[in-house]
Amino acid sequence: MFRFLESICFRSDVYQLLDYHQVRVDQTFRRFYPDKTPLKLNEIMPELSGNEKVKVRLIYNELDHEISVSKYLPKTISKLRLAYSDTLDYSFKYLDRSMLNQLLNPEQENEEIIIVKDGLVTDSSYSNLVFRQGNVWYTPSTYLLNGVKRQRLLQQEVIFEREIRPEDLDKYSEVSLINAMLDPGDISLPVDNIIR
Repeated sequence: MFRFLESICFRSDVYQLLDYHQVRVDQTFRRFYPDKTPLKLNEIMPELSGNEKVKVRLIYNELDHEISVSKYLPKTISKLRLAYSDTLDYSFKYLDRSMLNQLLNPEQENEEIIIVKDGLVTDSSYSNLVFRQGNVWYTPSTYLLNGVKRQRLLQQEVIFEREIRPEDLDKYSEVSLINAMLDPGDISLPVDNIIR
């Protein structure tokens, strides 16, 4: 049974952030399959071409993997809601997202959540978060999953880490979702759209 997943962005004839994805696969193997050799992403990724943004989904375990390719269609998000869980653990990119999905309201299809754990803002159900204050983007230091785009933007000093509490949200003007497929500003909402 497949246990882990990577969603990898391909665009402009290049796999984006592949080295960061490889580090995460290596860490996953070290933690869960220490006697197995990690997958080598540059050897198993399909040959693609084109400028269109494409999502390459890898699901894997210690013995096997599957890859699917699809055009990337971002979600339409019109509001965000604070959701609280002090027990949630998503420190590895598990295929099983049932604990995350339990926090979502299936009747609100354009609503996404901001997960608060131990009184601190973390991530959404499928992305890291960045909050704009003036011209600077800040990301919570209390993430659930240290996403590849988050790591890259921190390394480039495009975003900065900071502890963020729900009561701090009014200090920011905008919140944006980031992940391997999304840059800051791709899906952004005013913090006034956050249901508290």
